[in-house]
Amino acid sequence: MRTIKVTIERADANSFSAYTDAEFDGFGLAGYGSTAEEAKKDFIESYKEARDIFGCPELAFEWQYDLKKIMNQETPKQKLKDILLDINISKIANRYFNRSSSWLYHKLDRIDGNGGVDDFSAEELENLKNGLLDLADRIKCAADKL
Repeated sequence: MRTIKVTIERADANSFSAYTDAEFDGFGLAGYGSTAEEAKKDFIESYKEARDIFGCPELAFEWQYDLKKIMNQETPKQKLKDILLDINISKIANRYFNRSSSWLYHKLDRIDGNGGVDDFSAEELENLKNGLLDLADRIKCAADKL
């Protein structure tokens, strides 16, 4: 079985891509998603379709993360640096995600806890934004009562 290299990188602020660096046997594959893991899964689905429909050969994959492109952009943690010391990450993780603080810290740093790359999905990012807006509203209400 032939092994090909697949690069996973950040396509833009909200998406990732997984792709082969060069065509092989007339095939070029790609996958996309809002996280690196989603892009990887989409790539595998594309490969399965190419194999089943067009007779793409059996392949194994060597996954390479382009960390320079992934980490070159500001992390969610860096975007929130102005308030991180003033909020309780554990409470936010529990209240708005029903998750642990370590899960949220890893997401904020774009790591998956196993040394890989991970990011918020579009839904999780929206949930974090809405949670922070809810917290801001609650703080305003508390201040108005004084």
